Amino acid sequence: FDKWSVLTDWMLVLDVIIVACGWFEIIMNAANVTQFGFRGSIKVTRVLRLVRIFRLIRLLRRVRTLKELHKLATMMATCMRTLLWCFLLCFVVMTGWAMLIVEVVHPIMQEMMARDGTLFSSCEFCSGATSDVMSANLLLFKTVIAGDSWGQIAVPIITEHPATAIIFVGSQLTIVFGVVNLIVAVVVVRCWLRFLSASTRTAPDNSP
Repeated sequence: FDKWSVLTDWMLVLDVIIVACGWFEIIMNAANVTQFGFRGSIKVTRVLRLVRIFRLIRLLRRVRTLKELHKLATMMATCMRTLLWCFLLCFVVMTGWAMLIVEVVHPIMQEMMARDGTLFSSCEFCSGATSDVMSANLLLFKTVIAGDSWGQIAVPIITEHPATAIIFVGSQLTIVFGVVNLIVAVVVVRCWLRFLSASTRTAPDNSP
C-alpha cells in the first residue's frame, strides 16, 4: 500500500480542503480578521463558507440515480487542468492582439474622437477601450468571445481605415474559429482518453 496514493483520491483532497477552510475560518473569527484585499469589500468568512457547497459533490457518489451526473463531474475534474492551460493560451493570443490594438488602433481612435467628439458618446467604455493592453483584452473578450456589440468600435474604425480590418477580423478568426474551437477539441480528446483508460481498467481479462 502506497501511503501517497491517498492524494490521488480527489474526494479525499476535497474533504481536506473543506476542513482546512473551516479551521481557517474559526481562526480568522477568533483573531477578529474579517476582511482582506479587494478594498475590504469581500469578507473572509463569506468566501470560506462558499467552500462548504462542494460537500454536495459527495451526493454524486452516494446516490445511484445520479450516476450520469457523477460521470459528468468526474470528466469535468479530469479535464480541469487542460482547461486552465487552454484558457492561458487564449489569454496569450488575446494579449498579442491587444498589443496590436494599443499600438495601431488607439492613435487612430484618438484622431477620430478629436475630429468628432460625439463619435463614441453613447459608449462610456469605448473611449478608453484601446488605451492599454488590459482594457484592449477586455474589449476583445467583450466583443469577440462574448459577442457583445462587435461593430460598435470596429465598424467605424474599419470604415475610416480599412487596413485595421486585419486586426479586428484577424482577432475574430484566430480566437473564435481557432483557439476556442481548439479548446473544445482538446477537452473532447481528453475526456475520450479518460473514458478509454477507464474502460481498459474495468474490462475483464479473458486471456488463458
